[in-house]
Amino acid sequence: KLLEWRVYQWILMAAMFYNSLCMIDVVYNLPLLVVENVAVDSVMVAPLYRSTSLRDFWSHRWDQPIQSLFRDCVYVPLVHLLGLPRAAGVMGTFAISGLLHVYAVVLAGLYEWKLCA
Repeated sequence: KLLEWRVYQWILMAAMFYNSLCMIDVVYNLPLLVVENVAVDSVMVAPLYRSTSLRDFWSHRWDQPIQSLFRDCVYVPLVHLLGLPRAAGVMGTFAISGLLHVYAVVLAGLYEWKLCA
């Protein structure tokens, strides 16, 4: 019974997380559109129902601003400035992304730091 509740809890949390990411578009874009008539690119590009593959989901549809941030602030410096191979740039970017996800989960109070070590 407890395991069944945990599954529902995670599904609900994932749905709320996805909804909150989609709401970022509304909260951020609406004032710019109304006041300045400026259209801003969406954070998400229909990731759940228009993705044709896992690669399409992650590289073209999911969280575009974070992808740009990680590409510009992690991948490009590792590969172009330090001269590391592309695979090292990808792994470095993946590691930084993982650390930020763990940090967010700990801040949300879902786990403690000692469990993440």
